[in-house]
Amino acid sequence: MDVREALTAAVTALLMLPALIFLCKWLFRRWRRSSNTWNDSPQLPESVSSSAYTSGPDASLFSPTSNCEVFLSFRGPDTRHEITDVLYHFLLRSKIRTFKHDEDLHEGEGIWPSLVEVMKESKVYVPILSENYAHSKWCLKELAEMVDCRRQDKGHIILPIFYKVDPRDVRKQSGAYEEAFKRHARNFDGKTLQIWKDALKEVGELKGWHVTDKEGQGAIADEVFDNIWSHLSENYELMTDELVGIDGHLKAVVERLDLNSKAVTTVGIHGIGGIAFFPGSRFIFTSRNIKVLTLVEGCWLYEVGEMSYEHSFELFCKHAFRMDSAPHDYATLSRDIVSTAGGLPLTIKVVGSLLFEEGKAFWEETLLRLRETSETEVLERLKISYDTLEYEAKEIFLDIACFYVGTDREIASYMWSDCRFYPISSINVLIQRSMIKVGDNNEFKMHDQLRDLGKEIVHEEDTEHPWMRSRIWLGDDTFQVLHNNKGMEKVKALQLTWLPLDTLELTNEQFSNSSELRYFCGDYIKITGDFSGLLQNLRWIRLRYHENSGDRISNFHMSKLVILDLRSSFIRDDWGGWSHIKMAKNLKVLNLSYCRFVTKFPEISTYGSLEHLDLSGITGTTQELNIDNMRNMKVLILENCTLRKIVSNTIGILQGLRELDVSRCNCENLGPFLADIRRLKFLKILRATEIKPKNAVLELPTSLKELSTSFSVANLSNLNNLEQLTVEYCDHVSIPLQFPSSLVKLHVIRCPMLEKFPSLDNLGNLTEMSIIECPKLKVIEGLGEDLRLLRNLSIRSADSLTHLDGLDNLLSLTDLHVEFCDALERVCIGVPALNIIERLDINHCPFLTEIFKEACYGANQVFESLQELVVGGINLVQGLPHLSKFPSLRKLDVYYMGKIVKLEGLEFLEELQTLCLSNMKSMERLPSLLKLGKLRVLYLQSIPLLREIEGLEELKSLEELTIDGCKSLERLPDVSGFHNLRMVNILYCHSLEWILDLSDLKNLERLSIRNCAKLADRFWFKRLSE
Repeated sequence: MDVREALTAAVTALLMLPALIFLCKWLFRRWRRSSNTWNDSPQLPESVSSSAYTSGPDASLFSPTSNCEVFLSFRGPDTRHEITDVLYHFLLRSKIRTFKHDEDLHEGEGIWPSLVEVMKESKVYVPILSENYAHSKWCLKELAEMVDCRRQDKGHIILPIFYKVDPRDVRKQSGAYEEAFKRHARNFDGKTLQIWKDALKEVGELKGWHVTDKEGQGAIADEVFDNIWSHLSENYELMTDELVGIDGHLKAVVERLDLNSKAVTTVGIHGIGGIAFFPGSRFIFTSRNIKVLTLVEGCWLYEVGEMSYEHSFELFCKHAFRMDSAPHDYATLSRDIVSTAGGLPLTIKVVGSLLFEEGKAFWEETLLRLRETSETEVLERLKISYDTLEYEAKEIFLDIACFYVGTDREIASYMWSDCRFYPISSINVLIQRSMIKVGDNNEFKMHDQLRDLGKEIVHEEDTEHPWMRSRIWLGDDTFQVLHNNKGMEKVKALQLTWLPLDTLELTNEQFSNSSELRYFCGDYIKITGDFSGLLQNLRWIRLRYHENSGDRISNFHMSKLVILDLRSSFIRDDWGGWSHIKMAKNLKVLNLSYCRFVTKFPEISTYGSLEHLDLSGITGTTQELNIDNMRNMKVLILENCTLRKIVSNTIGILQGLRELDVSRCNCENLGPFLADIRRLKFLKILRATEIKPKNAVLELPTSLKELSTSFSVANLSNLNNLEQLTVEYCDHVSIPLQFPSSLVKLHVIRCPMLEKFPSLDNLGNLTEMSIIECPKLKVIEGLGEDLRLLRNLSIRSADSLTHLDGLDNLLSLTDLHVEFCDALERVCIGVPALNIIERLDINHCPFLTEIFKEACYGANQVFESLQELVVGGINLVQGLPHLSKFPSLRKLDVYYMGKIVKLEGLEFLEELQTLCLSNMKSMERLPSLLKLGKLRVLYLQSIPLLREIEGLEELKSLEELTIDGCKSLERLPDVSGFHNLRMVNILYCHSLEWILDLSDLKNLERLSIRNCAKLADRFWFKRLSE
């Protein structure tokens, strides 16, 4: 097969994408099992705040007769941000329409008949029975209705999750459930109570899932999702408007795939034109090679052009002069350089950074070199900056380009320092010249074209013989060098990538002439032979040993080794490499993290030069860690490590330690050990369960800059250098009475015993504060002028908090986020605060009746700072202020505001770009949208009384239009002139009879019209298909 045939085959495979998408949907359950998106300790996603009932475009793959397929019932404070969110997002991502009902959200709003209707329409019920589930009358009413629906229609199924509660307590109403019914007996008659008890008994006898702790929630949610998917896919046919008769093809292809086999299987899908694609299919390919794109028949080509001269000149000045224009005496020279460099942003950025603070002679020489390069040679222009670097900076640039993008700057610098590359100054030069960046986590970043430049420079060292280059990273080049035994006398860095299906064996012969090698990386390899006199300049070894890769190696002298990284290797206590490591007298970094078969630590105390030690995830040991002679240690990571004690015969041995992580570590003598460290900057001590006694009070070094703790601290006010404090999982903690004045960020998370927040009076440097899941917290005092720099305040799931005062005293507050505070009645935002706040998000606070003070409703008040307003699930007595008071508003999201009949002033929001309104049961009409010329997203959901959308025809900038569950809406205006419209979703609008021609919407990418029973078949459907 020639190149053209191969490319054609590849493109043809891509063009089969629609059929493959539905194949993937059919195979989704099996795929989920092997997905690593969620593990046993999931990072929970952000709560969806736009609505408790969410559906995406084209949301249901099953031919439904209802709005949703799954109904989730749960007790908010118990599970809202844990397994409920995990399962909900599994369902949401697979576009299964799900009603996620928070029982605290609607009490007193008279929505029970609507909930009953939703439950009857749903096919799968998932009650998450937690300790306090039975305390909620709403949860019990829902459960009884589920059981009744299941009895009447066997098509309904109930999949219960018993969350930290014994199923026997559910069946027999014992324990916490017994206490709940004692309380209910005061308010409900015996008949009602018996219905609820019968429902609990029936559900408690069903097969379900028992969650005992937070570990494993992702896996359990995955299993529940699989069962839901199975039920829906087996009982409801997979259909779309355009796809019919796909099931047989899917079955045949799946049989060919033979999913139970471990063999590698390839299936090619082919056929005559017209059998696999349906009207509306869209494919976008990007390539630097236009020849590839010309192989696709009917492919419209669009070339992304260069920057305009004006933009190029402005970008150049930003980097060459750190301002938007050039000084008068450099203006002409600058324009010449910009004209010669061309309109490629990266080239302009790099050349401008090169010339920063340089003299005119250097500028003129650079211009001459630019003129000598071809106009089409982008890399040659970028290479001008590389050529001006010192040797050491060149070496570091090539190392990063070939190997170290994403690598921690400090780790790599150990090797470069040992090679006398002066990494501090060299890296600073590369940053100043825009050739590299360093990310928030201290990792290296580099533009793709600059990576290409570095690799091309190495390739040009010898285009035909890889073993004559300084760096080898490509698989074919690597194996060509190793298997041909050509020697590697010029190779400085070698990376082997190997699948874990087998073990690659390397011998001393392949390294017989590798005197320059300083970096070696290999996965799943085995090394054998006599290495006497070999690899004497090796500084960095990064190996991942396979389970069966037993080394037979001798005389491996690591005299210059600086970094040894063996993370996630299958090495054991009898591994032969331990004896060789002892010879590494200059070892700075040792990473043994997640070497799960290690039960005895090597004699680490003999490594006197060690500065970075990572033993995290080693759970098979109860050994002591001897730190004698480790005076140079700077970073010690013991997270989730089961060592018993840290021992030393020398007091203050770790005086130089800068970072320590002992989260979930079982070390018994941690308290005295911490008190002995005096230069510590970063400390994590979360959920370290073996500290004795459990309520131990820790004394901490005053040098701390960042602290994350689950334990009491003797005196925080003395930590004058502390900038960031996170108090989390503190079941036994009493928060300190006073915080240090140096704090910049404060996070208090999951502190169930916290009732009163400490004084905030002295926190003049605080810019960010969050309080999350503190159910007993009743009041937050001290929100005064002393918090003059506080910009971001977030409060979530503070279930006992009744009011939030003092916000007008926060002179810098720009972001306020309050959600899921079940007892909150009042948030006091006055004129001073509203003049500053840019983003305001208050949602799911069912008893909240007041947000804005009376003065905010005044006729002459205008608040120009507010750009985003999100409110939902609250009961404002006075409603929202007239929206014309917020002329800068760009996003407005209002939902579950049952008492709001009309949004006064909406028609004046000329800067508005996103408008989302959902579950507004009393709203009959919207103000005219005529003046909202910048609106890009319009989302209207579950507004059952809405009959018209006035002014919609004038929203020429609209890109996304969703109208879902507006049952009274009868017609939509003409939107044929909406040339920017990319997505249209019209769902469950039962009264809609008329939509004008959409076939002229040239940029339309997605159209979904579902369950609009009265919508007659229009002639333009055929035109749209054409």
